[in-house]
Parts: sequence; C-alpha cells; structure tokens
Amino acid sequence: MTNSTPTLLIWLVQYRKYLDLVQQDLHEQAELVKAEINEALPDAELCWEDLERAAQNLK
Repeated sequence: MTNSTPTLLIWLVQYRKYLDLVQQDLHEQAELVKAEINEALPDAELCWEDLERAAQNLK
C-alpha cells in the first residue's frame, strides 16, 4: 500500500480553494475548480467524501 497523504493534501488544498470561491459567490470559478478536482480524484484513488472528511478532521 502506498502513502496517499501527499496526494490527499494536494487535493485538500484545491477543495478548500473551491469552498473559498463558493463562500465568495464566485460560483463559475468554483465549478471549474470542482471539475478539476472531480477529474483527478479517481486517478488519485480518492473521492469527494474523502476530501470532506479530511476537511472536517482539520477543524
């Protein structure tokens, strides 16, 4: 099993960028970031819920 922590951290940063854009009502830009994340997650063997859980654990 490989260590996926660096990959998770990379996409967690992008997820937080997405949340920040949503909070700023920049929905068009947020959707572009979300699309980028959704495209990459399967290759990283992650899912959207993984990012949500990781973000919750950091609070």
